[in-house]
Amino acid sequence: MTLTNNWTTWAVLLLGASTYSTVRCTDNEHCSKPTSANGDLEDCLHTSKEDITWTSSTDKVSEPLLPALTPSLFSNVPPYINFIMPGQQKEPLPENIRRRLFWYEPGSPIISATANRSGYALTKDGGLWSGCYTGCYQPHQTHMYASIQPSQKYNHLPNNWAIGCKDRLAHRMRKMKLKHGKKNFNFHPSTYIIPDEMDALRVELDLATKGQLWILKPPCFHGGRGIEVIQRYEQIPRDQRNVIQRYITNPYLIDGYKFDLRIYVHIASIDPLRVYIYPDGIVKFATKKFTTGDLDGMIHLTNNEINTKNPEYTLDHSLKTGHKWSISTLWEYLKKTDGIDHEPIWEKIKDIVIKTIITGEPEMYDGVRKYLKSKYSGHELLGFDILLDENMDPWILEVNIAPGILAHPGHFHPVNDPMARDLLNIAGFRIPGGAVNESDEESGSDVPDHLLLGERWWSNTLSTVEQAKQKYYCDNHKDENIVSTILDNLTPDDIRVLVDTIDENSRRGGFDRIYPRLDTDKYFQFFERPRYHNLLVHEWLKKFRKNEEEGIALLESHCKESKHLSD
Repeated sequence: MTLTNNWTTWAVLLLGASTYSTVRCTDNEHCSKPTSANGDLEDCLHTSKEDITWTSSTDKVSEPLLPALTPSLFSNVPPYINFIMPGQQKEPLPENIRRRLFWYEPGSPIISATANRSGYALTKDGGLWSGCYTGCYQPHQTHMYASIQPSQKYNHLPNNWAIGCKDRLAHRMRKMKLKHGKKNFNFHPSTYIIPDEMDALRVELDLATKGQLWILKPPCFHGGRGIEVIQRYEQIPRDQRNVIQRYITNPYLIDGYKFDLRIYVHIASIDPLRVYIYPDGIVKFATKKFTTGDLDGMIHLTNNEINTKNPEYTLDHSLKTGHKWSISTLWEYLKKTDGIDHEPIWEKIKDIVIKTIITGEPEMYDGVRKYLKSKYSGHELLGFDILLDENMDPWILEVNIAPGILAHPGHFHPVNDPMARDLLNIAGFRIPGGAVNESDEESGSDVPDHLLLGERWWSNTLSTVEQAKQKYYCDNHKDENIVSTILDNLTPDDIRVLVDTIDENSRRGGFDRIYPRLDTDKYFQFFERPRYHNLLVHEWLKKFRKNEEEGIALLESHCKESKHLSD
């Protein structure tokens, strides 16, 4: 389809060619830090020495130059920053746009490097940034999300701990299993929160078969910290909060070694819910052969922080051998060795991902509404840890918030480099509006308004008519005849939501959108309450499933008239 705008040409005419140098990290020590008292974002991501070199000095620049900005598919919609990988180069952004783009440097080096080569200047100023990928506020700091400005895009959603803390995830999963049945939520091992549920756990232990193992985990730690494999009730500490999870004793093994999968999932929006999964990921191996007769952590745990201490640990930067593979390598192995088709497994994993996110959707939805000034500001990359048992059934072990996206020193990372680029492109970063310094306040903006992130693209304010429409369809969400009319009279808010949804999917790169899809209405039953925007997008997919161009043309007719920008 021909794009309706060409902001890139405008940018190139405004500024001649300039050069960009690759930023390299020279600090060999990264530490975990909490959010500071004044609200500045600090790096609380775990970073290993694999992170230090961001790109290879031998990267070759591809030709031709890639666009500096990605235009919308629709008229009168501001463009998006185009992010690129190592070895790529894009048309230069004009100075008046570049000085509006600041990336908060503490955080993931590979993400910061991607932002920097794509036009952002790096900053440690907690108030200057317009983009970041860093550690999240702790559960008791959720109110700090209110300090994020409307033009800032933060890589977390309020109340993400609903699925990111192991105790909260266990609580939500148990509620869903009781309400919707084991057949729908039988992918999370039995989990008990201690000391609150010691009595129930004692009964479970008494009934367990001899030799059954249990795994003790602190609720919100990462990197394998505090995790132990236990066998007896007496081994459970009583003086601190932990979860005790039934250990899966029949994992699928490769050459006798246990492994699990790190699956990257992006929540681009909570309202409407839009979820993407990256088709490749990381396979993490334990470094000692599996047995239930030895409780050594290097047998049972796959965390990089634990297994790199084993002298036998090996890393192949192509992720095809050693103790870390790509998921695509795993699929090839399963097909070649056991004749296993990975597609049914992958479909089960997608189902698990969607249901897990829905378990935490009520808290995240309410958090976004309560704390974020702007619906533009929040998105979330999650790292799902999935174990395959010997029957090829996937089990969710935990969900990681702000998973470490590691680099390979001096080497291209076949999963993380392209994934980082695609993640930022889906997130849809735009040129911030408003004044960036005192001279701007005096002279006005030096960038045309139609290129900037304006209030209509982030405001949560609805007109009286829009509020009434949304209530009506939510109240009647079970009546298919009524819901089928939701597209008859599109409001400005409807148009913006549909434009964002279609534009976003066109920028997905290697990611696959798993929610919404044509069949995702089957998940409506698991939501705590109906969401108007979910109904809207689903009806759009149904109506234009056979002719997407017709749907785009309809929206374009509204955008040409700027109906989406009216009050």
